[in-house]
Amino acid sequence: MFNAKKIFLCVMLAISTEGMVFGNLAEPAQEGAGLTFSHVEVPGLSHRDGSGIYDQMVREVCRKAGVTCKFLFFEENARSLIEANQGNVDGTYPRISAIEQRFSNLVKVPEFIGIRHFVAFVHKGGPNTIDWSQACDLVPAFPHGWQRLHQEFDHCPQHLVAPNPVRLFQVLLQEKVGIVVYSLKSGRSILSDLGVPGIRVLHPPLDERKIFIYLHRRHTKITQDLAKALQEMKLMEYYSTFFTQEGNKRL
Repeated sequence: MFNAKKIFLCVMLAISTEGMVFGNLAEPAQEGAGLTFSHVEVPGLSHRDGSGIYDQMVREVCRKAGVTCKFLFFEENARSLIEANQGNVDGTYPRISAIEQRFSNLVKVPEFIGIRHFVAFVHKGGPNTIDWSQACDLVPAFPHGWQRLHQEFDHCPQHLVAPNPVRLFQVLLQEKVGIVVYSLKSGRSILSDLGVPGIRVLHPPLDERKIFIYLHRRHTKITQDLAKALQEMKLMEYYSTFFTQEGNKRL
């Protein structure tokens, strides 16, 4: 079923010119000025046109904190992180906790915006439950730039990495990999759009991590302002359901 040679696919798509940032075109935000955030497509949650729930939340958080914001979309998750860490943009989202251990110029807004459930998707047969070591044995596919998954799977003899999450499920259907490890909510959103039957989600999740907004360290002083605004938002009817435990089970 699988090629005996190590599978490692990392299709580096050209970054859209809409989302490109060169040099220091994004100037450090001053008090009262706006923030520029890098972001990527997270099906069902963050979109190129800024219409996702995370996009709306970041926009509202900034408004409540008294700053304007704009978004720069990147096709590639890793590039979005690098631009934020280098200070070419002012921040990035949605990011799991602890990325600052690798990207030392990023500081976390200390109030989560969601919970990401890392789950395994299988096609046709396969196990009913799975752990990290078993996932490695089944030839996993996962998104490029998701550091939590690189940590678990980069050592696997065979694995596949792709920047486009839709591609992950395509290769699963083609039986080029045994499982896809991805976000529960976004994975279900992709499968709904594709209209593909026969792909199952394995429970319980492999891991759960809170999701945060990160800023470049030059904006450390306003992280508490954004956190306070986010806390206030969680009391608003529009967002309250999203922040409940039941709502986050769908993330």
